Amino acid sequence: VNYFENSNTNACQSCDSSCTYCSGSSSSECTACTGTLALYNGTCIEDCPDSYYEATSTHTCEPCHSSCFNCDGPSLSECTACTSSKALYGTKCYEDCPLIGYFENTGSHTCDSCDSTCYKCSGSGSNQCTECNGTRAFYNNECLETCPTSTFNNTSTHTCDVCAS
Repeated sequence: VNYFENSNTNACQSCDSSCTYCSGSSSSECTACTGTLALYNGTCIEDCPDSYYEATSTHTCEPCHSSCFNCDGPSLSECTACTSSKALYGTKCYEDCPLIGYFENTGSHTCDSCDSTCYKCSGSGSNQCTECNGTRAFYNNECLETCPTSTFNNTSTHTCDVCAS
C-alpha cells in the first residue's frame, strides 16, 4: 500500500499521498485513492466532475447516463440534472415535460408544477394558465371560479366569453 515497483530500478517507491495504490509516483498515476477521494482518470479528487457520479463500492468516478448532466448512479432513472436539451421530471430526463400540470422551466431544465388552478400552463403563476381544469373557466391566462362582469362561463369551451350586447 502506497508503494509501487519502479521497473527501471527494481526498487519500491512511494505513491503520491492521495493514492492508496498507484502505477507511478505522480498524482495522475493512482489506481486507488485514500480516504474519501474518488478516482477519476488516474487522479484522486474530492468530487466527481459533471456527468459523473462516485460509485461507492469502488470510489471511482463513473459516467452518468447520456441524458443526465449530473446523477446519483448510471441509470436513466438516477438523474439529478439534465443536459440542456432535456428537462428533469422526478429523477428522469425527458425531451418534453408531461403536458398536464407541468411546464418546462428553461432556466433550471426541470419540469415544474403549474398553479393548482391550471390544467396546462406556461409557468408556475396563476396568471400563466393555458387551459383550465374542472369547473374553472379560462380568462386572460387565468382559471377562474367565477367569470368577471360582462362575461359568462361557456361550459362547452371552459372559457369566460363576453356577453352579447
